[in-house]
Parts: sequence; C-alpha cells; structure tokens
Amino acid sequence: FPRIPGNAMPTWCLNPDNDLEQLAGLPDFTSSACTDYTDEDILVELPCHNFAQDMIGPTGMERYMGPYRRGTLAHHGPDLRDDPFTEWIIINKVVYNVTSYVRALKDPRTFRINKNSPNAFLAPKMSNMIINKLNQDATEVFESIYAPEVVGNYLQCLDALYYAGVIDYRDSPFCFALLISMYVMLILVVLILTLQFVCSLLYVARGTRTLTKDMAKNQVMVMVPCYNEGDTELRKTIKSVMETEYPEENKVLFVVADGMLTGKGETVSTPETIANVLGYEMDKQRDAAHLYKSIGLTERNRAFVYHGVHKKRGRELKYVVVVKCGTTSERATSARAGNRGKRDSQLLLLGCLNRVVTGRELCELDVAMCRALADFDFSIEGLKYLMTIDADTRVHKDSIAQMVYQMERDDHILALCGETRVDNKAQSWVTMIQVFEYFSSHHMKKAFESAFGCVTCLPGCFTIYRIKCPDDRPLIMSDQVFGNYSRNDIQSLHEKNLYHLGEDRMLTTLLLKHFPDMKLSFVPSAICWTIVPHTFKILMSQRRRWINSTFHNMWELLKVNTMCGICVCSMKTIVIADMMSVMILPASVVYAVYFVYLVLVEGEPMSQTLLMIYAITIGCQVVVFLVRSRFDYIFWFIAYFVLGIPLFYFLMPIYAFWNMDDLSWGSTRQVSAKPDAGKPPPDTIKKAASKPKGKPKGKPKATKPTKKAEPPKKKVAPPAEKKNGSRARSGGSEASASASSKAPRPNPDQDRRRRASTSRPTSAAAGRSSRGNRSGTPMSAIEETSEI
Repeated sequence: FPRIPGNAMPTWCLNPDNDLEQLAGLPDFTSSACTDYTDEDILVELPCHNFAQDMIGPTGMERYMGPYRRGTLAHHGPDLRDDPFTEWIIINKVVYNVTSYVRALKDPRTFRINKNSPNAFLAPKMSNMIINKLNQDATEVFESIYAPEVVGNYLQCLDALYYAGVIDYRDSPFCFALLISMYVMLILVVLILTLQFVCSLLYVARGTRTLTKDMAKNQVMVMVPCYNEGDTELRKTIKSVMETEYPEENKVLFVVADGMLTGKGETVSTPETIANVLGYEMDKQRDAAHLYKSIGLTERNRAFVYHGVHKKRGRELKYVVVVKCGTTSERATSARAGNRGKRDSQLLLLGCLNRVVTGRELCELDVAMCRALADFDFSIEGLKYLMTIDADTRVHKDSIAQMVYQMERDDHILALCGETRVDNKAQSWVTMIQVFEYFSSHHMKKAFESAFGCVTCLPGCFTIYRIKCPDDRPLIMSDQVFGNYSRNDIQSLHEKNLYHLGEDRMLTTLLLKHFPDMKLSFVPSAICWTIVPHTFKILMSQRRRWINSTFHNMWELLKVNTMCGICVCSMKTIVIADMMSVMILPASVVYAVYFVYLVLVEGEPMSQTLLMIYAITIGCQVVVFLVRSRFDYIFWFIAYFVLGIPLFYFLMPIYAFWNMDDLSWGSTRQVSAKPDAGKPPPDTIKKAASKPKGKPKGKPKATKPTKKAEPPKKKVAPPAEKKNGSRARSGGSEASASASSKAPRPNPDQDRRRRASTSRPTSAAAGRSSRGNRSGTPMSAIEETSEI
C-alpha cells in the first residue's frame, strides 16, 4: 500500500504542539530515482534498487517475490490477538497496523507508552484513541470524537499511514453456521437426487407386462373434461381412446363439456364440436336439461346428456357426453352458461358414484347418466376403474392395459399415473424448454415418490383411480374424499389456491390423508402426449397457477400424519425440502451465476465441493435418459439447461409469488365472447322455443306450441316407436324446453315420476342403427326420456 510520508500529511492529521521537522527526514516512498521503480516496490516499501540489472526477468519484483496478486488482505481476528509483535486497531472493520507509531511512543527504559512523547506527531485526539483502544475495535470512540462531516478526512489519514487490510468475518459464528446450513442443504439435495436416480433405474429393469383375459374384463370409464378445446384436439383425443388395445365392450368414454363455451379462434362451441366429432345431433332449445347441484355462487345447474356408439374404421367406442348448459335464464344472458370449473366436472361424476354406492337419493342428472350407461350393459356398481385424461391429450394404444395390469397386480394401489410427454416439442422455443422438464419430473420425482407409494401429485391429464376395493369399500367417491373435495365454502387465499387452481393436487392429498393403507403409484410404461403452452405469456400464466397451488398444497401435505417414514427419514422431510426449494430457487440461481462469474471472470479458485455437487446434479439427470436410449433428449436437455433454468427457477417463482392472489386461469384457456351475451331473456319460454338458434342442418324449425297441442305429449312413447329415431337426445328436459311438458298438468312432480317409471331406455343395438356421422359411419341414437 503506497504510504504518504509524514511531512506530506494534511495539517489536521498532525500535532501542532510537537516538532514536525523530524518528519522531514523520513523516507519518501512515493518517488524514486530508480529507473525501474514500480508501484509494487512502493507497496512493500523497498529501498531504491535495480533488480532488473541484478536479476534475470522483466521485473525485478517478480523475481524477488515470486508470483503474486494484488487484493485486499483479510486478517483473522484470533491471529491478530495472538500476535505479540503487532499493534493494531480496528475502525469500521478495517485493520490499521500502528506498530511503528506505538513503538516510537514507548520509553526505551520502561517500555511503557508515553502519550506526551515528542514522537506523537498525530493529532492529540487520534493519538489518544490509538493508545486507549490498542488491539481493540475503536469504531465507537472514533465516531464519537469526530463529527460525521469530518470523519472521512481523518480516515484518509489513517488509510494513508497504517492501512493493513480488513477483518475476515467469513469465520465468524454466523457465517460458519450459514456455511454449514448451506452444505447440509446441498448434501440433502444430492442425496435426494441420488435416490431419485436409483428409483428411476428400478423402472428400467422391469420386464414387459401382459394383460390377461380376466384382467381385461374389468370395466373402465375414461373421463375427459372439456372447456374450450377445438375440433383438432378433440378428434385426436377421442381417436386415441378408441384405438387403445382394451376390449371395446369394457371401456366407455365419458365426456363433460364445462359450459356452452367457444374457444378463441373457433367458429362453433365446444359442445357442438363434440357432437360433430362423435356424430350425434344437438338442439339446445329442445334437448332435455337435467338439474344437479353444482359448486360456485350458482349452485343450481343443468346439463344435457347424450350417449351412443362411435364407429370408425372397424372400431367402436361407447360414449356418454354431459354438457353443462346452465339454467334457462343463464343460457339467455351469460356468455359462459353452465361453466362451473373442472372440479365441478369431476364432482359431477364422483357425486353420482357416491350416491349410487351409498344408496342416497339421486338427482336428475344421476338418473340420466345411469340410464345412458345401462344402454351399454354398464352399471355404476360394476365400474371398477376411472381413468381421467385432458381434452388435449392423446394416449398410447396400450396405456389403459398397462394401467389396469398394474392395478390388478397390486390391490393396494388406489391410483396411479403414467408418463406425460410433450406433443408439440418443436413448435417454439417455449415448448422446447419444457420437453426435458416433463421427462425429469416423471422419471426422477414421480419415480422416487412411487417407490414409497406416496406420489404427491396425480395429474388430471393422465391418471387412473380405483373406484372401490375388492371388499366393496368405496375409495375415490367415499364420503370423506367426496365431502372434502366438494366444499363450496372456500374463503381464504390458501384454500382458493388449493381448490380453484390445484384441484388435481388437492384430490391427491385427500387420497393420501384418508387412505393411508393404499398406495399412489407411477407407471412409466403407460404413455400419453399433451399440448404444452407455446408462447411465453401462456407459459407464465400456467406456471403461476402450478407454483402457487403446489406451494399451498405442500402445507396440506405436512398435515398428513400417515405419510411413510419416521422422523427425518420420511416423506415429510422431502416435502419440507421441496417447499424450501420453491422459496430459495431464485436465490440459488443468482448464487450459481455469481459462482460462475467468480471462476471465469475474477479467476477465483473453484470450489471442489460445489463442483462435485453440480456434477452429480447434472449427471444423474443425463444418465436417466441415456440408459433409456433416449439420445434425442440431449438436445432438449441443453435447451432446458440454457434457457429453461433461468425461467423456471428464477423468473417464474418470483412472478408466481408476486401474483399469488390472482386466481384466474389467465391466458392459458381463452374463450370467445358470446355475440348475444347480456341481452335480456325472452318474454316467455314459448317465444324462446319458437326461435331456436344453432339447429343442426336438415332439421325442420320448431313451431310454437299451444296449450291444446296434444301431439307433443304423444312423443313420449315406448322405446319401440323410437327405435329408428334420427336424433341423439338427452334423457330428460327442463319444463320450459321438454316437448312433453308443453301441455298443462296439475302435479308436475308426480307426472315426471309416472312417465319415468313407464319408459325404458332403448337397447344398445337399437342405438347403433341410427343415422351416421358426416363420414357416413353409423352412429347411435338416444332415447328421449322425460325429466326425473
């Protein structure tokens, strides 16, 4: 450090009462007559020399000192205290070596410090401070004797004369505890990743599975909740279900359209698109709408029910379609008539299962769905498995067989999910960074949780549930699960994130809570493909919902006392680690970037421990896809590592927590506004029925009925009269839209029950003989029944 000679010090640093002429004889190391006198020579206060002539090399200092670096010297506190030959003080964590000054003040005979010594050339206050706080921290005294506006001037004096470095606080108790905590967390992460890696390899070693004939006799319902999907997505999904290698007589497609909505960019509504794909006809004005209790602010809702057999290329697929349409006034005024959310679509079926199994009274919609299933020789009591997929998901042809095999192999498995892959991998850079993330989340995280039977999230896009145990104990539709999942008193922000944004995770948590003796598993051999967000805006909206719902759901998982393990060696420890990782992910990314900067730019020595931890973290994930011969994932891994990690680990968590009170679906699912939304309802129901909108081609317009019109009542006839009917109709209707309700009757409830008891559903064979779809393939017709 270049030292300023005493005679060049500012006057406020010196003691005017002492003779300062002696300071003129002190050596001035700031200048030199030597031709090669460098700044490094001044730094160590070498005398005038000429190393360039005496030694070989461009700089004499390099030969004299060897390799060196310039930087701030950090002093260890205990080392300063244990050094008997060094005198020092500390001001604002800066160390000042005042050994030369203190020695000049000591009496040569007694070796005691004389503060009145003629060598005390510093200002009296500064000199007394050095003497009184020798080998101590003098910050408080220094700030008390000098005003704040002049503190900087006196610090310049001390820096010029005695600066020796700074105090090294890296070994302080706080920093030491922080360092230990960091390494413990990093080691825990490495252990978890290693266990996930081992569990993932266990699935690689498993052999092939063969579904026996007895296993294939189990009835499976494939549920597809829809919202605003278009023709392309729905055709792809329904086609994949039809082509699955599972007996056609033992699988049925159950589609739920969540409202009369039209997706953005679509020309027809989602229910109409479903009708076009499956080949049945819809008439929103005349089709029967069944009442049921929904969730949300409006607890009354109605739904159309259609069923039949979809035939194409020699294959058949039985289907039941439920279209939530809302009440009559809602359909006339709302652009989202019938829309109650995905959880309501799930509860619609779970409630029916619960009421049938427990023997409770059925609602109108329950009766209509039971009758539709009865046409296929299906019954609610006979259903064993419920498979759920999203409307933009296509499943592999052996997916149902793989799942059913695993469920039949172990009766203790309550539910399991398969591997979900990205269908639109190369659509944009946004889809590219999600490919490896989907792979890793399944083959690392879910494989690890499945080894302990505690998969914490069964995605609604590809999961199968066991409806009841072999001893007929209800499972997914039990009173405990259904009662908690159907809550309609959601008030707090925590609960809204659970039930409105993360319904799939919440359902999984309820299963873990109420059935500790059952397992939630993962089967990588069952595969599906889904459409992921292709724009950054949609991706941010989706991950906001996912991150917030995941964080809130982890708090609920901590309340589950039946998770496997003991004390710290339990799944709760993993949940806590996951929860902490969600919160510290942004900081970890910043730390990693700073670590790389120090090594590559500043030239700091590389930490071998951190290097080993990062190598294990990356290496395990790479080996997982290499042992599966998925070499194409090398590209997806690079895209994820370069572009995905900064987004998924830094930007998205911050954005999600900042918008935790945003409970909307954002840009993920957008719908088109209804042209006539907001118009007042028609004056009379008859007037609305006389001008139906959106009627299928080829159908004559309905005429305005009168009270004396008897023919409509006669349309409710025995099934034989409708065997060759040309419409696929629902099993009941509102009083305002049902053809059988257009004539007056004294007691509507008794009349409904009487007509329901006298009518019976048409047979499946009669349904298959109905008119075909647009491609000419025969489709089914549905019996028109009355409201129950």
